Amino acid sequence: MDLSSIFGTILSKEGISGIAEKTGASSFDIKNVLSSALPQFLSGADKQNTDESTSQGFVNALSQHAESDTSNVSSFFGKVDLLDGAKIVGHLLGKDGSDNVAAATGVNSANTSNILSSAAPMFMSLLGKQFNKEKRSMGTHIIDDGEANTPNEETIKKMIKNAGERKTVSGAIKPAAQSRKAAIKAASAGSSSNVKKLVKKKADE
Repeated sequence: MDLSSIFGTILSKEGISGIAEKTGASSFDIKNVLSSALPQFLSGADKQNTDESTSQGFVNALSQHAESDTSNVSSFFGKVDLLDGAKIVGHLLGKDGSDNVAAATGVNSANTSNILSSAAPMFMSLLGKQFNKEKRSMGTHIIDDGEANTPNEETIKKMIKNAGERKTVSGAIKPAAQSRKAAIKAASAGSSSNVKKLVKKKADE
């Protein structure tokens, strides 16, 4: 799974239909809101990952959401907890994030909030699964803070570069949070412009 798969799943016919059934919003509004918000979700995930005060909690949240069964997209959205989703949106976009998306897209605030709250748990589940995949492909043992045997800054860069090539990297001792951050960064890698283009392409399909 990669970014294309993550966006493709959320913006698939089943995904749009599931969100529509959950929220009552139109397919047009759903695509409009998600086309604007999904790149921001990625940016928010990166901020959560790189902020020392939130990185550990974010990793824990990814691990928990990765356990969710996303094989049946319609069923997943039917069971989504909108209150839980709203909390995720707050973490990823900030307290005014939903209102900002509503203002940018012209979709009313209530529908925007419900659409984002429906999509956010799926985003976290798929990103969590990708995060786990990157950990395995790096050949790195992700361990608790305070333990050792994780790569230094230079090898972290190599980990990100080689994330999809299943190469094992080794290096000097550094805090374990660094390897977790590298895995998350690899899971959500992509330039802002390319991510926006990818989301728009998936929304237009």
